[in-house]
Amino acid sequence: MKDRNSNIVYSTDGLTEPEDEGRRSDGLRPLSGLEVRIQLDRKRRAGKSVTVVTGIRAAGEQLVELAREIKSLCASGGTVKDGHIEIQGDHRLRVDTFLRKKGYKTRVL
Repeated sequence: MKDRNSNIVYSTDGLTEPEDEGRRSDGLRPLSGLEVRIQLDRKRRAGKSVTVVTGIRAAGEQLVELAREIKSLCASGGTVKDGHIEIQGDHRLRVDTFLRKKGYKTRVL
């Protein structure tokens, strides 16, 4: 008799990436097949502009370190929220140039 709990209902086996594929020397990598997106956001921010960088897959501390470098470059404040980086002000072109030099494929929206 077949065990009724042995059927696989959901599996991520075919969806995972090999650990070495796409990894760069700094340990950061873009989401598979996607570009790093850089966009300006003004919604729900009392009219203030925020540059939002999404699509970077990294451990928490690595993402915080990258955000620290970007904030220093832009001479602006910012934060890491929900896996994306927010930088105060409109710094899309500066962030785009910085990330391209680091080897990311970017798209400015």
